[in-house]
Amino acid sequence: MSRLLALMALIDFGLLSIATVLGFGHVAGAPGGAHIGVALAAAVFTLITHCAVFTYLIGTGIGIGEAVDGHRLPEELKRRAARFKARAFPFALFSMLLVILTAALGARVDIGTGGPMPHLASALIALAFNLWTYPIEIRVAAENAELMAEINVLAEQMLERESLSRSA
Repeated sequence: MSRLLALMALIDFGLLSIATVLGFGHVAGAPGGAHIGVALAAAVFTLITHCAVFTYLIGTGIGIGEAVDGHRLPEELKRRAARFKARAFPFALFSMLLVILTAALGARVDIGTGGPMPHLASALIALAFNLWTYPIEIRVAAENAELMAEINVLAEQMLERESLSRSA
């Protein structure tokens, strides 16, 4: 998952960067259609990227909990999975909220009810914050995968011991 997430982050950062560059062109007098189209695609892809992190960590957290309970493994394994969520979720959520705010401020500019500076400031902050968030999410996804591998080994060992004790 961490490789897929890294690819999604790279695509997302590219889309956000292109939207930002096109926005500067729009402010300088270039037509805004390309900026708006790319910015909307970037906003949607940003939401998909960060929601993928939410879904992955929630889904694997449930699986980890079931494996720990079902194989009577140490409860600390569930706590580690919960810490991964606690590390990634605030950054992912705030990244999404910044992009939503930027899109809303851009819509205000487009219909003439808001100035470009709040939209520009929000876009730059969203771009920077997403760039900061991606490595956190990728690292957490990788650590989560390591934890799942560790749980698989422990569960297999537990099943082996149970099988040996039954056959003895």
